[in-house]
Amino acid sequence: MIKQVNLENFRGFNSIELSDFGKITLISGKNNSGKSSVLEGIFLALDYRAPDSFAVLNSVRGLPVLTSPAVLWEPLFFNLLKNNDISINLKFEDRELKLKYSWDDAFSLANETPAVLKQFISSAHPTYSLKFSFIYGDIAESGHFIMGVQGIFRNIEHEQKPFTPLPVIQYFHFSRSNSNALIAELFGIAVRKNKKGQIIEILKIIERKISVKFRIRAVKKFYPKHD
Repeated sequence: MIKQVNLENFRGFNSIELSDFGKITLISGKNNSGKSSVLEGIFLALDYRAPDSFAVLNSVRGLPVLTSPAVLWEPLFFNLLKNNDISINLKFEDRELKLKYSWDDAFSLANETPAVLKQFISSAHPTYSLKFSFIYGDIAESGHFIMGVQGIFRNIEHEQKPFTPLPVIQYFHFSRSNSNALIAELFGIAVRKNKKGQIIEILKIIERKISVKFRIRAVKKFYPKHD
């Protein structure tokens, strides 16, 4: 379970630290205050191996999904300051996860193998790279995300990978058309399991006056009269 989240130079945060996480944690705030950014930071940290994780963030926000650094990478940097590294740190009960992104305009594919080079056009520009370093327990990896005509490729330069499974993450966003239906379904399951009171108490952390009333609609079936 996550105990603490630290974000630096990420989205709208120059630096932020959140702690006191529990099994269920609610993050509240005004619009555009960074609630989604906190969730996105956690998502990137736990799903960083997937090259399409950047596109997923744009997709759930309803933004364009294009293979372009200006679209997928630059908005991740606070105030678009690419010279400052992005740092995402998660503290768990028994270990710590550290993810760092750096804008690297000096990286070159010149020394890569033909199998790697086939994924890119020969004129691929060296600025199309995002350097990363990742540490989680005994896992340590570093390399680059590179953009090419076939999408994003994750190039590993250094790695130390003993068996340390990453926590599983599921990221739902209300911009998706079926999000309300999903939340309603999960809420209904909780009610059927007699968890209604617990949900109300959790919601009262945000608003003490909140109350939830359930109405049962009776449906009458009308049958035609027979002589």
